[in-house]
Amino acid sequence: MIKDRDNLFIEQAQWYIGLCYLQNENRKKAYRQFTKIANSDSFYQEKASAILRKIKYLEE
Repeated sequence: MIKDRDNLFIEQAQWYIGLCYLQNENRKKAYRQFTKIANSDSFYQEKASAILRKIKYLEE
């Protein structure tokens, strides 16, 4: 779905991929995914930024 980029649900798919990475404790991939979302004009931009702050806090 994400590769085609011709779908109404791309933003949701990207968001849930990030959440799946977090659920599986893959913080590195989650960080990259949420950074991509935070740097876009996505509906989830603010939420992704908040998660990035929490990930950074946990790594300190």
